[in-house]
Amino acid sequence: MRRAARALLSLATITVISLAAARADAQGDPSAPTDDPKLLVSARAIFEGTTIDQGGDEIVVELTNKGDKPRSGSIDVALDSWSTAPPLSRARYSLAPGATSVVHVPVLSEQPVKVLVVDEAGMVRSKTVLTTGGNGNIRIVDVEEVSRIGLAIGGAALDPDYRIMNSYSSYSTTALNLSVTTARMDRTTGDPVLPAFVSGWRGVHLVLVKSDTLAHLSGAELEALETYALGGGTVAVVVTHPEDLHHPTLEALLGGDVKKTRAATVTLMPTVLALPTSAPPRWTTFPPNPADRTEVVGWAGGNLQPSAFGATATYGLGEIVLLGFDPTSSENAADTWVQLRVADLAQRAYERAGSVVFGPAVQPVRAYAYGYEDPLQEVRRQLDPNQSARWAIGVATGLLCLYALVAGPFAFWRARKKQKPLRALWALPGYSALAFFLVVGVGFISKGASSRSRRLTFVDAGAGMSRGVAHRFRGFFSGSARELSVTATTRASVLKAGAVDVGYDNDTGGVLSVDHDGGRLEELAAIPWQTVLVHERGEAALGNGISVTPSELGSSQVIVKNRTGHALRGVVIRLPDEQVRYVPRIEDGDRIDTRGLTAPPALSTWISGLKSTMKAGRTDIHSLNGHWLEEGLRLDAPEIGAGWVAAESTVPNSIDWFPDGVPVVLAAIEGGEGKSSDAGMKVDVDRMLVRVVGWGGEP
Repeated sequence: MRRAARALLSLATITVISLAAARADAQGDPSAPTDDPKLLVSARAIFEGTTIDQGGDEIVVELTNKGDKPRSGSIDVALDSWSTAPPLSRARYSLAPGATSVVHVPVLSEQPVKVLVVDEAGMVRSKTVLTTGGNGNIRIVDVEEVSRIGLAIGGAALDPDYRIMNSYSSYSTTALNLSVTTARMDRTTGDPVLPAFVSGWRGVHLVLVKSDTLAHLSGAELEALETYALGGGTVAVVVTHPEDLHHPTLEALLGGDVKKTRAATVTLMPTVLALPTSAPPRWTTFPPNPADRTEVVGWAGGNLQPSAFGATATYGLGEIVLLGFDPTSSENAADTWVQLRVADLAQRAYERAGSVVFGPAVQPVRAYAYGYEDPLQEVRRQLDPNQSARWAIGVATGLLCLYALVAGPFAFWRARKKQKPLRALWALPGYSALAFFLVVGVGFISKGASSRSRRLTFVDAGAGMSRGVAHRFRGFFSGSARELSVTATTRASVLKAGAVDVGYDNDTGGVLSVDHDGGRLEELAAIPWQTVLVHERGEAALGNGISVTPSELGSSQVIVKNRTGHALRGVVIRLPDEQVRYVPRIEDGDRIDTRGLTAPPALSTWISGLKSTMKAGRTDIHSLNGHWLEEGLRLDAPEIGAGWVAAESTVPNSIDWFPDGVPVVLAAIEGGEGKSSDAGMKVDVDRMLVRVVGWGGEP
């Protein structure tokens, strides 16, 4: 009996301990969800698929309140690697009884993330883990519920001439797969759900959308799509109703009124698409010339020019294509000629990404050796006041050396001279206190007690455009411990603290909180005398733009007109024939003709470096060589040259800064963006560097 009692007691003890441990584990994981059958949650990537894009994406959370009481709370997106990791992004939700809401949450991460739906009491009601996928494919987004052309060409292998450098500083020689994803549909309205932030278009090379869908876009979704196109994206439009072309949105994208015409010769030509040797044999032969097809049409007006796909208009660094055929219909999607045309357009869009430096969506993650190189080092030199206070270290070192001499040899020599050797010991505390206050005073003078901020903005723009895509770095230096709240400059912008593109942790405490007005970085801890860096991706205003038009001598020389509202400084012009011209300053409203300009001898080393190219796949690309440019501008504009060094350090090595055959202008806009305060701090440095590519604008 005693043995049986002991056995039962042992079993009961083990059971109690196991239950307690299980309860402790459940309580120790704050992300463990508590089921709520009256709150239905669906969290997915913005486009159909099981993963989010590495580096940046957008998550759509659909919530339905099946209860009879209002529901509210937050949606937190955090790294899944730690159960207690602080959230990367957060959005609020509020649901009336029986209501359904769709919430957009941007996310910047290379690791899998968990999406937590938290109620007003702080209880986790839903948890969804989303993994990340590679972004090396050529990607099409078909804004349809079912992509007919995607079923035909999805998974095909292409072999573009340009290849993006991967994280190991090498280029892939294998074929790239053609990935076609579709948009999700809002169950309440039936409209497609498109990104509300620029991060949602990251990794997308071609957008296929119908004209009536595009005409109905507004608000955040339209702003994000326009920013995507400004930054090098390609938008292919299927004209469903001719009256859609007169809608203000399409007129703005196409540059004016458009009408239907006969298909151009270039549109009707057979497609010739380079296929890799490992490609499927589905496209081993090319179709005949479709000249007798009445369904192939052309378009004219605005900025459109005939192209192999119908007609194409340049929009910023991207392209808006009016297709001369409808690849969304079942009949056309089964046509080999149409399949090849769409695949060729996607490959062209992918290759265009190679000449976009600061694009918000198509730019890959910068390649650098994690743990060995700080990608923000050059940016910190521009924005961190501590970088300009290095003199204090020298002064403090001198004071300490002087203290060692005074408190040691000098004090004892003086005491011996007065024949009172112990007097030196009485003087040492005074010397030490004086040295301490002097060193602290030097540090206080060099760093200061006031809080201040600095801004460094890099802009990529098409010639004549009033807006450009931007990488905006904002530094905040505080003289005391405080918590910052940093608001995004534009509605579609995304913010991240302390990283160029992505990070492997979130140790800054900053949470990207989003609502109908955009995003803001909250709970950002500022440490005394330390600079907090915030990286923002979005767009920037350029007044009426910087025009680049051909000179009277033709396209070998150009006319640059400044219509930004501010003076341009340190203007470097690379002509289409690879010659370089330089002008120290262009006032607002002035125009200069490169016929009368030369390049100073100080830039000769940098100009010689432009002739040396590197390979990105089979494509020759031109690097910026920022350090040589800084040397050339040192006497005239040293801070501008240092800014270009910082700009180059934040982007991939496989970017072509100076595409062949088009002019490129590098300049600094005097006064930057004209901000006097940022997050409640006075702005003491505001610099904006702009790169303008191509032709356009008023002469």
